[in-house]
Amino acid sequence: MLKFKIKGTEQSFDVPNDWKEITIERYIKYIDELKKLDDVIEDNVNFYELITKYRQSFNNIFQAYTGIDKSIIDKLSADAVLSIYGTMMENTKPPEPKKIKSFRFKNKTYYLPKSKVDYFGNEIDMSEATFGEVVEAMQVQEMSQTFIDNNFKALPYQIAILCRPKNEDYNDQKVNERAKLFNQLPMSIVWQISFFLIRQKIESFKHIHQSLGQTQSKAQTLID
Repeated sequence: MLKFKIKGTEQSFDVPNDWKEITIERYIKYIDELKKLDDVIEDNVNFYELITKYRQSFNNIFQAYTGIDKSIIDKLSADAVLSIYGTMMENTKPPEPKKIKSFRFKNKTYYLPKSKVDYFGNEIDMSEATFGEVVEAMQVQEMSQTFIDNNFKALPYQIAILCRPKNEDYNDQKVNERAKLFNQLPMSIVWQISFFLIRQKIESFKHIHQSLGQTQSKAQTLID
């Protein structure tokens, strides 16, 4: 976590600086706010235009990512805002894919369906999942418009369908309960499972990442 102080006070707060420090619940809120801004933002805005013309959207994104009250943003130093903004933009880019077979959460280990290698040497992800489980996991994404608008919202349910403790049979009664639990999964785990599940991933935010990313050097010039 990065620690920042509120100017003129002794108060401080932490800002996520690593995927393991961001829950999927918080990341969903962050992506929602990014998408709202992406729907209205013009191309090639500089940092000054971003924080004036789109001030409300910027504050909403800032709050979603940091978890701090929007009223605190104006009390932060310009350097702190720029530093946090840079961290936020960095976390619109997915990490490198890394194969995992299981993950531990809340003192319990959950296993992904095993993969296998076909006759041609190609690895087939989660091949031991039943056809019904895979279809159900994919259909979740189409069940709600909010899931379609923000693919990440479907992930807790999809992970709950496919990932279970060892030797536990599939039970659809447990999916909803476990999906609520998985809202607190860190993104470091979620990303490694989501590469198989998310169809559109973060590419839908390519425009906003490029657009906002260009403002970082300009922002530093303004602050200096």
